[in-house]
Amino acid sequence: LLAGFVPALPPDLPVPGEADPRVATSSVIAMVGAAIAPAALLGLPYMCADAGSGRDELRRAFWQSVLNLGFVFGAYAFFVLVAGAFALYPMADHASFADVGQASAVLRAALPERLAFLGPVIFSLGLFTAAMTTLVVAAQVTIYFMLDMAGKPWRFTADNRRYHRLLTVFVLGAAALAPFWDFPALLKVILLMGVNVVAIPLVYVIVLALANSRAVMGEFRAEWWRNVFLGLGLAVSIALAIDKAPLYYRMLLG
Repeated sequence: LLAGFVPALPPDLPVPGEADPRVATSSVIAMVGAAIAPAALLGLPYMCADAGSGRDELRRAFWQSVLNLGFVFGAYAFFVLVAGAFALYPMADHASFADVGQASAVLRAALPERLAFLGPVIFSLGLFTAAMTTLVVAAQVTIYFMLDMAGKPWRFTADNRRYHRLLTVFVLGAAALAPFWDFPALLKVILLMGVNVVAIPLVYVIVLALANSRAVMGEFRAEWWRNVFLGLGLAVSIALAIDKAPLYYRMLLG
């Protein structure tokens, strides 16, 4: 498992019983797809405006984002990637699990023997917290955009009843749709990571446009070196999306 963390593209492997091989870029797709969470940064100008933030607050928020999204979420994404690999491509008499309940058992060995029974509980609570916070933030950012484009008050305040109602609809709507999924829970996560790659180029374009807009960012517009990194990310995401789009089309629509 540890060797899998060394950056390298494995060769394409045949999948028993299937015509299509396991494509090497699948591992890259999962990691890039996991980066969709930082798309919440699209709502940074709205959130800063809500909080009345200035330069110092914005700088602190940036480094908090580096910690939360880069290290905490990054470590979790690595774990899901390894767990997903065994879920999608199990090995006989080795790691093989298809849902979150089985995947959580891997934490038993990471805890002292007397506390091993807490492994699945910790994993499940962590996964629930990650899913809930992601859902709430995604709903908040989406509502910011919707209300602003409609010319309605978009600030998240106690008296903005329209915002509260839309947030309730988003959260309850996701809960109502959950029973209609028929994939094992862990495979849902991996599949969504892959499908999200198709949307990532658009996210990069929007980030580039907003980060360089004087009307949005004011004095905090992106420097040239930030644009270089964003441009490289856009190029890589387009290449990966072009490579994987046909596969996901066949997976979803047959």
